[in-house]
Amino acid sequence: MVLSHFNGSPVWQWVLLALKVTIDFYFSWEIDDEANNLIAAHFPFAVQRGHFENDSPEDVVLLLQQASVPLDAIVMMDGGPPCTDHSRTRGKGAPGADGQQGWKLRAYADWIVEFRRLSLWDSYFLLEHVVPHESHAASVRQDLAGLGVDLVVIDAIDVGHIRRPRLWCTNLDLALVPGIRWS
Repeated sequence: MVLSHFNGSPVWQWVLLALKVTIDFYFSWEIDDEANNLIAAHFPFAVQRGHFENDSPEDVVLLLQQASVPLDAIVMMDGGPPCTDHSRTRGKGAPGADGQQGWKLRAYADWIVEFRRLSLWDSYFLLEHVVPHESHAASVRQDLAGLGVDLVVIDAIDVGHIRRPRLWCTNLDLALVPGIRWS
Protein backbone atom coordinates (compact mmCIF):
# COMPACT_ATOMS: atom_id res chain seq x y z
CA MET A 1 0.00 0.00 0.00
CA VAL A 2 1.32 3.45 -0.91
CA LEU A 3 0.58 6.77 0.78
CA SER A 4 2.18 9.39 -1.42
CA HIS A 5 2.31 13.05 -0.43
CA PHE A 6 3.45 15.86 -2.73
CA ASN A 7 3.38 13.17 -5.38
CA GLY A 8 4.37 15.24 -8.43
CA SER A 9 5.67 12.40 -10.55
CA PRO A 10 4.98 8.87 -9.30
CA VAL A 11 8.61 7.73 -9.61
CA TRP A 12 8.54 5.76 -6.36
CA GLN A 13 5.52 3.82 -7.57
CA TRP A 14 7.33 2.94 -10.81
CA VAL A 15 10.33 1.77 -8.78
CA LEU A 16 8.10 -0.45 -6.68
CA LEU A 17 6.56 -1.96 -9.81
CA ALA A 18 10.02 -2.51 -11.32
CA LEU A 19 10.92 -4.38 -8.12
CA LYS A 20 7.82 -6.54 -8.66
CA VAL A 21 6.03 -5.08 -5.63
CA THR A 22 2.27 -5.25 -5.95
CA ILE A 23 0.51 -2.00 -5.11
CA ASP A 24 -2.96 -2.94 -3.91
CA PHE A 25 -3.86 0.47 -2.49
CA TYR A 26 -2.48 3.83 -3.60
CA PHE A 27 -3.56 7.11 -2.03
CA SER A 28 -2.08 10.32 -3.40
CA TRP A 29 -2.03 13.84 -1.97
CA GLU A 30 -1.14 16.26 -4.75
CA ILE A 31 -2.70 19.53 -5.90
CA ASP A 32 -1.01 20.07 -9.27
CA ASP A 33 -3.44 19.21 -12.08
CA GLU A 34 -0.74 18.03 -14.52
CA ALA A 35 0.78 15.77 -11.88
CA ASN A 36 -2.65 14.36 -11.04
CA ASN A 37 -3.28 13.69 -14.74
CA LEU A 38 0.04 11.83 -14.95
CA ILE A 39 -0.80 9.77 -11.87
CA ALA A 40 -4.28 8.95 -13.23
CA ALA A 41 -2.87 7.94 -16.63
CA HIS A 42 -0.36 5.48 -15.16
CA PHE A 43 -2.13 4.44 -11.97
CA PRO A 44 -5.87 4.70 -12.64
CA PHE A 45 -6.61 2.93 -9.35
CA ALA A 46 -4.90 5.70 -7.34
CA VAL A 47 -7.25 7.54 -5.00
CA GLN A 48 -6.44 11.23 -5.26
CA ARG A 49 -7.01 13.12 -2.03
CA GLY A 50 -5.94 16.68 -2.93
CA HIS A 51 -3.98 18.86 -0.48
CA PHE A 52 -1.98 16.99 2.15
CA GLU A 53 -3.74 18.87 4.92
CA ASN A 54 -7.10 17.44 3.84
CA ASP A 55 -6.48 14.27 5.83
CA SER A 56 -4.98 13.94 9.29
CA PRO A 57 -3.11 10.76 10.23
CA GLU A 58 -6.22 9.73 12.18
CA ASP A 59 -8.36 10.25 9.06
CA VAL A 60 -6.04 8.07 6.99
CA VAL A 61 -5.96 5.24 9.54
CA LEU A 62 -9.76 5.28 9.48
CA LEU A 63 -9.77 5.45 5.67
CA LEU A 64 -7.54 2.38 5.49
CA GLN A 65 -9.67 0.51 7.99
CA GLN A 66 -12.79 1.35 5.97
CA ALA A 67 -11.01 0.12 2.82
CA SER A 68 -10.44 -3.21 4.62
CA VAL A 69 -6.68 -3.04 4.17
CA PRO A 70 -5.36 -6.32 5.57
CA LEU A 71 -3.36 -5.99 8.79
CA ASP A 72 -0.43 -7.83 7.19
CA ALA A 73 -0.15 -5.15 4.48
CA ILE A 74 2.91 -2.92 4.47
CA VAL A 75 2.42 0.83 4.23
CA MET A 76 5.00 2.71 2.19
CA MET A 77 4.90 6.50 2.56
CA ASP A 78 6.80 8.73 0.20
CA GLY A 79 6.92 12.46 -0.14
CA GLY A 80 8.94 15.45 -1.16
CA PRO A 81 7.46 18.57 0.39
CA PRO A 82 8.05 21.74 -1.65
CA CYS A 83 11.58 22.81 -0.82
CA THR A 84 12.39 26.08 -2.58
CA ASP A 85 12.25 27.96 0.73
CA HIS A 86 15.23 25.96 2.03
CA SER A 87 17.20 25.78 -1.22
CA ARG A 88 20.89 26.62 -1.45
CA THR A 89 20.19 28.20 -4.83
CA ARG A 90 18.30 31.02 -3.08
CA GLY A 91 21.30 31.78 -0.88
CA LYS A 92 20.98 33.56 2.44
CA GLY A 93 17.68 35.05 1.28
CA ALA A 94 15.94 31.68 1.47
CA PRO A 95 13.13 32.09 4.05
CA GLY A 96 13.30 28.50 5.34
CA ALA A 97 10.40 27.30 7.47
CA ASP A 98 9.01 30.84 7.54
CA GLY A 99 8.46 30.78 3.79
CA GLN A 100 5.25 30.15 1.91
CA GLN A 101 6.20 26.48 1.35
CA GLY A 102 8.95 25.86 3.92
CA TRP A 103 6.62 24.97 6.80
CA LYS A 104 5.41 21.88 4.92
CA LEU A 105 8.60 19.93 5.65
CA ARG A 106 8.02 19.89 9.40
CA ALA A 107 4.28 19.40 8.97
CA TYR A 108 4.88 16.34 6.78
CA ALA A 109 7.51 14.89 9.13
CA ASP A 110 5.08 15.35 12.03
CA TRP A 111 2.34 13.70 9.93
CA ILE A 112 4.55 10.64 9.37
CA VAL A 113 5.40 10.36 13.07
CA GLU A 114 1.74 10.55 14.09
CA PHE A 115 0.59 8.10 11.40
CA ARG A 116 3.21 5.58 12.50
CA ARG A 117 2.13 6.01 16.13
CA LEU A 118 -1.53 5.31 15.27
CA SER A 119 -1.05 2.80 12.49
CA LEU A 120 -2.09 -0.83 12.73
CA TRP A 121 0.29 -1.70 9.87
CA ASP A 122 4.04 -1.95 9.49
CA SER A 123 5.08 1.24 7.77
CA TYR A 124 8.11 2.69 6.05
CA PHE A 125 8.80 6.14 4.73
CA LEU A 126 11.04 7.81 2.20
CA LEU A 127 11.24 11.60 2.38
CA GLU A 128 13.15 13.71 -0.13
CA HIS A 129 14.20 17.34 0.25
CA VAL A 130 16.80 19.73 -1.11
CA VAL A 131 20.14 19.96 0.60
CA PRO A 132 19.35 23.14 2.52
CA HIS A 133 21.26 26.38 2.52
CA GLU A 134 23.71 26.37 5.44
CA SER A 135 21.62 29.01 7.21
CA HIS A 136 18.74 26.50 7.39
CA ALA A 137 20.64 23.23 7.87
CA ALA A 138 20.16 23.10 11.65
CA SER A 139 16.44 23.91 11.45
CA VAL A 140 15.90 21.26 8.74
CA ARG A 141 17.66 18.68 10.92
CA GLN A 142 15.46 19.75 13.83
CA ASP A 143 12.30 19.55 11.66
CA LEU A 144 13.18 15.96 10.73
CA ALA A 145 14.54 14.83 14.11
CA GLY A 146 11.20 13.37 15.20
CA LEU A 147 11.48 10.75 12.47
CA GLY A 148 14.31 9.16 14.45
CA VAL A 149 16.52 8.37 11.47
CA ASP A 150 19.76 9.64 10.00
CA LEU A 151 19.72 12.01 7.06
CA VAL A 152 21.68 11.06 3.97
CA VAL A 153 22.63 13.00 0.86
CA ILE A 154 22.24 11.07 -2.36
CA ASP A 155 23.18 12.58 -5.69
CA ALA A 156 21.78 11.40 -9.04
CA ILE A 157 25.35 11.53 -10.39
CA ASP A 158 26.04 8.40 -8.30
CA VAL A 159 24.10 6.36 -10.85
CA GLY A 160 25.38 8.24 -13.89
CA HIS A 161 22.80 10.98 -14.28
CA ILE A 162 22.98 14.72 -13.69
CA ARG A 163 24.28 16.20 -10.47
CA ARG A 164 21.24 16.70 -8.27
CA PRO A 165 22.07 16.19 -4.61
CA ARG A 166 19.08 15.62 -2.40
CA LEU A 167 18.59 15.11 1.30
CA TRP A 168 16.80 11.85 2.10
CA CYS A 169 15.54 10.32 5.27
CA THR A 170 14.05 6.89 5.52
CA ASN A 171 13.57 4.01 7.88
CA LEU A 172 14.42 1.63 5.01
CA ASP A 173 17.85 -0.02 5.14
CA LEU A 174 19.70 1.67 2.26
CA ALA A 175 22.58 -0.78 2.66
CA LEU A 176 20.29 -3.41 1.13
CA VAL A 177 20.33 -1.59 -2.24
CA PRO A 178 23.08 -3.34 -4.23
CA GLY A 179 25.46 -1.69 -6.66
CA ILE A 180 24.96 1.92 -5.57
CA ARG A 181 27.82 4.17 -4.49
CA TRP A 182 26.14 6.57 -2.06
CA SER A 183 27.38 10.16 -1.86
